[in-house]
Amino acid sequence: MPAIEYVGSDIEGVGDRIVGQEATPTKYQEVPNEGSSSYVERHWVPQCPDNYIPKVGMVFKDLDDAIRFYRAYAAEAGFDVRKTTTTKKKGSVVWQYVVCSREGKKHVPTILHNDASHDNGQAALSKPGRRRRISKRIGCMARVAFRILGHDGYVLSIFEEQHNHPLTSLPYRPFLKINRNIDLGHKKFILNFAKANIGTMKSYRLFKESVGGYSSVGATAVDFKNFKRDLKAYIAGGDAQMVIDKLFRKSEVCPGFRFDYEVDEYDQLSRLFWCDVAARKSYSLFGDVVSFDATYTTNRYMMIFAPFTGVDNHKMCVTFGFGLLSSEDAESYSWLLRSFMNAMGNAPSCIITDQDPSMRIAIEEVLPQTKHRYCMWHIMNKLSGKVGPVLSKDTEFMNRINQVVWTHYLDKKEWKAQWRSVMEDYNLTEHSWFKSLYTLRKFWIPAYFRDLFMAGLLRTTSRSESENSIFDDFTDHNFSLVELLMQFESAMEDQRFKFTRLNSESESGIPVFKTPLKIEKHAASLFTLSVFYDVQKEICASCFSCAIVGIQNSEDASEYQISDVSGMISTIRYCQRNLTTHCSCKNYERIGLLCEHIFVVFKKLKIEKIPDM
Repeated sequence: MPAIEYVGSDIEGVGDRIVGQEATPTKYQEVPNEGSSSYVERHWVPQCPDNYIPKVGMVFKDLDDAIRFYRAYAAEAGFDVRKTTTTKKKGSVVWQYVVCSREGKKHVPTILHNDASHDNGQAALSKPGRRRRISKRIGCMARVAFRILGHDGYVLSIFEEQHNHPLTSLPYRPFLKINRNIDLGHKKFILNFAKANIGTMKSYRLFKESVGGYSSVGATAVDFKNFKRDLKAYIAGGDAQMVIDKLFRKSEVCPGFRFDYEVDEYDQLSRLFWCDVAARKSYSLFGDVVSFDATYTTNRYMMIFAPFTGVDNHKMCVTFGFGLLSSEDAESYSWLLRSFMNAMGNAPSCIITDQDPSMRIAIEEVLPQTKHRYCMWHIMNKLSGKVGPVLSKDTEFMNRINQVVWTHYLDKKEWKAQWRSVMEDYNLTEHSWFKSLYTLRKFWIPAYFRDLFMAGLLRTTSRSESENSIFDDFTDHNFSLVELLMQFESAMEDQRFKFTRLNSESESGIPVFKTPLKIEKHAASLFTLSVFYDVQKEICASCFSCAIVGIQNSEDASEYQISDVSGMISTIRYCQRNLTTHCSCKNYERIGLLCEHIFVVFKKLKIEKIPDM
């Protein structure tokens, strides 16, 4: 037979998934078996378009092109293939066989025969943990062989087209391996959803919907899972190094990016800190008060994830930087705080943490001028577990203890009296946990730092839950460091997008005013919408819930006694000479916003604009 020249591949779709095409007829032949007149062997021969059918003598430019051609034929015909015998000479492939995937016979381990001999074969089938695997190998001889032609490529030298089994029907062809291919599009889809902490099963279903059905996916859910498994296995070999390399590349591209790391005596990553330009800019604007939370254990190495956060001008959590630590000792915390300080250039006025004694030591060493306070939410979140089921269900007790703890109107003397009253009424004076909290009262009770600006971070339950919602997606003990970094980048992108959206709304949005006071309109021009609504509440309260019950004038200032709906009397000192105002409730000192009591005085004095404080 003369050689048929074939160079390249001019068949549309060669090498790609071929799914959902019109079925081609398949014929089978009955061949008498040698030595038997009763048994007839059946052979199936694919019926394909002529340009798909291999022919002995075809020449291909290289081996990959040759195998790609045969795979296209197999996909059109409805069977899987695999490479088998490879003959090499001086490093070059001389012969390459590609066979039907049903070639050969499955090897059955002896242990299966032994197991099956007991309990009528049920023992082997019922053993827990043993995966049941089916075999499709039945000795099919369909195959092709390619032989090297020196520098001229490869020639198709052997072609057996008969199969000893029916070929796959059209509805089942998407399940053939030859029609399943996790390509770049699949991989990007899986990785993008992984950034949002969406698993492979949900990713697969969403991909199916986006392409119009299962037949168009080009892969199975198992293929999606296997890709992520293989990716995790690849990452595991150099997880920490991949993260460090990526952070190095970021620092080279962006000079404002900061990161630092240390390894232990085993050359394992033990400490890591990083922050980008946007985080550093946020710190310069909103970094007066910083929350340093090291309560997240987030990855397969059990490293502590410690974000530095604050509150922006929309009352939203803003992230300043991230740390990873393998140890929760004072030395590690000191290293992380120094890295944070080196990146930011200046210390915050106040830092809020949990009750970790090692962290307290580190803060005293690295941030000696920074006020250190404990997070009230973390403390009060432990209350139910500390007092037991009886008291935790006692509504009166819970109300009283919360009123004592959360109020910011009491001074030190008043707070001590009310705390002692609750402890005595419920026999808690000798309770070790409450005694320790009392000893540490200056770190977490508002009465002891009423003049300290806290930006709302000391903190309310909603503030802590808001922060937790940002970082909860990071708290997966199966995460690699690479996955953690992906989650971080996704979370920061989301956080900053929300900030931009809120800026846009505040710039173009006009709130509904609730009073005829010009000072309310002036407030709307000064603050973002989120902050304005808080100021608006204070202005409304000054109109409808407060009253002046006393005035004392002097040469330097005037003092106003203001009563609110709770019956509490607050004292306002207003100095006409320099237009300064001070209220005994200290709302402005704590959160930076004027209180209802001050707005009562402004209304009386017909002040129409909020003065610089």
